[in-house]
Amino acid sequence: MLDVKDLSAPHLAWAHDEAMLTQLNSGTVKIESPFVDSFHDGLVMYATKMADSNTIELTDDGWTNDNLESHGLYLNRSPDLLNQLHAYGVVWKDEELTITGNSNDFGRLTNRLLQAMIFVNNMFVLAPEQTADGKQKAR
Repeated sequence: MLDVKDLSAPHLAWAHDEAMLTQLNSGTVKIESPFVDSFHDGLVMYATKMADSNTIELTDDGWTNDNLESHGLYLNRSPDLLNQLHAYGVVWKDEELTITGNSNDFGRLTNRLLQAMIFVNNMFVLAPEQTADGKQKAR
């Protein structure tokens, strides 16, 4: 029989062991996730404390947008894209993906931002492919 405890304990241990949180300064924490991007680099987020006592903002610090641009893909902020981000509770602000909420919801906020980062990052498949002579071709 497959027991939920047999799956949940190793999963939670993996998540605990693979994620790394680092205090950068008195108001910012770097969150390194075990998930990777199209370059196989780890997905990184930053949490900052907002002016009121329990609100935090998580951001990708513009990484997702920079990653896509390095693939030659420049996204417009189409209503479809913004609606999908909104479904995650995420906004695209100043080239950054961000989510804001109560610090007690840190786990949920982190999960939603990661989902949005992965969703947008996967759009790299839409980027034009470069040929050996530097020309672009459609995928």
